[in-house]
Amino acid sequence: MLQEPRAYSKHAGPYARKYSNNFHELTNREHKLLINQSDAIIVENARLTTLKAVLLLLLGTIIAVVFSYPLVDAVDNFSNATNIPSFFTSFIMLPLATRSSKPVSAIIFASQKKLRSASLTLSE
Repeated sequence: MLQEPRAYSKHAGPYARKYSNNFHELTNREHKLLINQSDAIIVENARLTTLKAVLLLLLGTIIAVVFSYPLVDAVDNFSNATNIPSFFTSFIMLPLATRSSKPVSAIIFASQKKLRSASLTLSE
């Protein structure tokens, strides 16, 4: 936005100051309009939205509880079988294993050496 008056002022000569002032006034008006706009989101049915949010939180908690016990058992059995401390397994190895798909896919895309695959690699 600032490039426009600066670019014009190089070629405008004596009218550059007037153009710059007009541009400044226009920018101030737009700024005031943006400040006066309300960012409030109007929710039509707040009770229904709140109830839905609470139910989704409860559902997520139930899913986490149901699937946490098998995961704990699997980590404990793996730690016992490999003689690796369960702390190391649960806080180091497990996060690396669950998040390894993105780096692996990025490496595969990068090895193809094409423009589209390079773009996908950078987006990963």
